[in-house]
Amino acid sequence: MITATDRRLLQILGDWMQNDGPLYSRLTRAFVSAIEQSDLPPGTKLPAERSLADLLSVSRATVTQAYESLRDAGWVQSRQGSGTWVGSPSQAGRPTPAGPRPLSAGTFFNRMMDTSSQPPINMSMAALSGADEIFAEGNSIQLSDLLGVPSHGYAPLGFQPLRRGIAALYTNAGVPTLPEEILVTTGAQQAISLLACHYIQRGDAVIVESPTYSGAIDAFSRAGGRLIPVPVGVDGVRLDLLAEALATARPRLVYLMPTFQNPTGAVMPEDARKEVARLADQYQVPFAEDNTLSDLTFGTKPPPPLAHYARGGTIVSVGSMSKLYWAGIRIGWVRGPESLITRLGQHKVAADLGSSMVSQVVACRLLPNHEAVKARRAEMLRSRLDLLTKLLHERIPEWRWQRPEGGLSLWVRITSGDANAFAEQALRHGVAITPGSDLAPDDAFQDHMRLNYVVEEALIEAAVDRLAAAWKAHRASGGPQREAVEVKV
Repeated sequence: MITATDRRLLQILGDWMQNDGPLYSRLTRAFVSAIEQSDLPPGTKLPAERSLADLLSVSRATVTQAYESLRDAGWVQSRQGSGTWVGSPSQAGRPTPAGPRPLSAGTFFNRMMDTSSQPPINMSMAALSGADEIFAEGNSIQLSDLLGVPSHGYAPLGFQPLRRGIAALYTNAGVPTLPEEILVTTGAQQAISLLACHYIQRGDAVIVESPTYSGAIDAFSRAGGRLIPVPVGVDGVRLDLLAEALATARPRLVYLMPTFQNPTGAVMPEDARKEVARLADQYQVPFAEDNTLSDLTFGTKPPPPLAHYARGGTIVSVGSMSKLYWAGIRIGWVRGPESLITRLGQHKVAADLGSSMVSQVVACRLLPNHEAVKARRAEMLRSRLDLLTKLLHERIPEWRWQRPEGGLSLWVRITSGDANAFAEQALRHGVAITPGSDLAPDDAFQDHMRLNYVVEEALIEAAVDRLAAAWKAHRASGGPQREAVEVKV
């Protein structure tokens, strides 16, 4: 039942949905306008997130992100147990939605804090359990392994034997690389953040795929980048629209994931990679290719990295050992021209002085078994994906997807309602998933979600049982029905 207070708030917010931009941004601007015009004076108590979401017929995630933006800018204050209220004028007025989008990781943790009667099965995190080699090698480090480690333990650009090993991986993949062209980072996320810090100033255009990795959205948004989304098709980024964006947006950086694109699993064919390299040369814009999932193949072997086809343009590669081995090892890297590596190294010194030397020593011992680990991971992931798709076909046959040939995730289109609302329903049934809008720079893909198949097979079976129950409850709650057509990503 809508109360008089609810009706008053609806009048104050007005036709907020008619504005441009992501839903959370539109809602935030409506609140700012109301506060500036004193329609919502200091001390006004705002509805709880779930209540406001129900009142506005939007997902709770949209309200959560709007409230986070308002808090970040000082327009509202929140206290656990007391709710959210409008702040005083002296606290408000800092930049709002034109600035960075709220961290999607924050939205994830908000969902995880929601009430659930069962321990959640996490199908939203793309992190495999640690390979046996990690712990075996960590326990068997010898004094001889530390030869070459500086006595003070600092190596800002990375442990030299590890830089040689990573360079060899690229050379073997058809991209001749010197150790001096490698910067070791604390995971691929830091690598992306360093590129954002180096290339982007507030207001600069950054071309990204849509959908894409949420950590890249976060990094570029926090650097002040203006994200230009380009759709992903079955063969990766749409080249015609990429060329159009390059011609009109004058970007400072282009970020692509050509191999097992996150979240769609798409693989860019060789001819398309050649065209991307040509575009990089033509427009003289740095392209960052994210290869963090390229080792996780269990189908046709993908083409070489984009850098293999580079001629005059700058194509910088980002890689990681976290997806293949274990997220906790936190070893990533950037491959690029030596002059760029030096400049990125300066940014890294300001961030952490250098990555953990112990992790780098362990990584050095792991690299000689790289191909064997890839083969074992491929067999395991293929088996888990087979099980997940079989059970989904049986229990929720109306969902649609394209089966990937590698990577860690299944990109699923639902046929009823909103994926953010379903994500909340799934969490109440004990499964954490990622709604598609968390992976879109423009709040698109409200009818998609990402399911990662990294958990053990017994947990996959339990997760599908819970998802089927959540889907039944979601359908019963109403929402528009969509035609169950084949997904084209």
